[in-house]
Amino acid sequence: MRHPLWVLNSSLLFLVLLTLLFVWFSQERIPRRGGIEPREYPAIIKEVPTINIAKIYEHDLFDTYIEPSAPPLLPALPLPLPPKPKPPYIPIKERPSFLEPLPITLKGIIIVSQNDAKSMATISDNRTNQEAIYKVGDTIEDAQLIRIFRNKVVFVRTNGQQEILYLREKDAQEDPVYTFLGNWEDVIDKISDTEFTVDPGLFAERVQNLAQFIDILDLTTAYKRGKNIGCRIGAIAENSLGSALGLHSGDIILTINTIPATSATDRYTIYKAVISTKTGDTIRVSIQRAGQTVALLYFLRDAKRPEIKLESGQIVAERAARPEEIKEKEIKGMQECYTFAPTVEQIRTRERENMLRRGKRPRHSIAE
Repeated sequence: MRHPLWVLNSSLLFLVLLTLLFVWFSQERIPRRGGIEPREYPAIIKEVPTINIAKIYEHDLFDTYIEPSAPPLLPALPLPLPPKPKPPYIPIKERPSFLEPLPITLKGIIIVSQNDAKSMATISDNRTNQEAIYKVGDTIEDAQLIRIFRNKVVFVRTNGQQEILYLREKDAQEDPVYTFLGNWEDVIDKISDTEFTVDPGLFAERVQNLAQFIDILDLTTAYKRGKNIGCRIGAIAENSLGSALGLHSGDIILTINTIPATSATDRYTIYKAVISTKTGDTIRVSIQRAGQTVALLYFLRDAKRPEIKLESGQIVAERAARPEEIKEKEIKGMQECYTFAPTVEQIRTRERENMLRRGKRPRHSIAE
């Protein structure tokens, strides 16, 4: 039974192999695809016959054609000039207008140290010779009283102008503000361009501290190649302290009594040395002016001293006062006596007289 199955299986296997061989050798090969390169074909241009349109209107069958005329040639116009620059408008700076001083005189002052608002001042009108008492905030014409001191009062006008009234002329001269106004003849006397005499007592009354002295001379530190060399003098006004001392604007103070004026320590040493000088001593100041070194000598003398002996041996005698000067000083002294501030008793007496004469108390009165 096994023999016929083996023959059948072998036959089937043989047929399968034949079929596979037939399929393998009978299949068609797919050819390999190659690249396609485009070809350039010349463009076909059709010739279009041109039609001359001019023949239509040149024949002018209906007599309607008008040949255009050539435009007239215009002359070449010149290029316009650029506009002139307009100068900028600079407004004219208005000069400040100063009002005339008030026609008033300060007669007296009452100071209340606990409350400045209660301080009062007696002021007289020069036109009517009438006196009245004013306090801070009161007005006289267009001026308002803003401050009352022991020897002066300060007013401010409508244009911002300030006016100061002093009790006496001496008070005005001793005011630090007055030191900028000149009038140093009685303090400093010029002997030569480099030698001066100074009254230390009067000088101390006019210049009361070092800060005021620096402010008057406008002192600043001077440098040369980054190194401090001294103190530079600022603006010097005519008839000012700097002018009386023989200093010029731009001078550089190098040494004072051989002490250099470079560092703050040296300047403090100079200050101590100067304030310790006495009448009869000499202060030597070395300055640099226009690239040259100049030595200035200041001889300290009292106003009562009759003469001074210079280093050169020359004796300078003090000029004697002339008779007219003595008389003028006496008149000023008498006038100063009558310009003293009235006492409280005098003010109260004047108020009682006003009450008896007018029948009422004046507007500005003293608090009893």
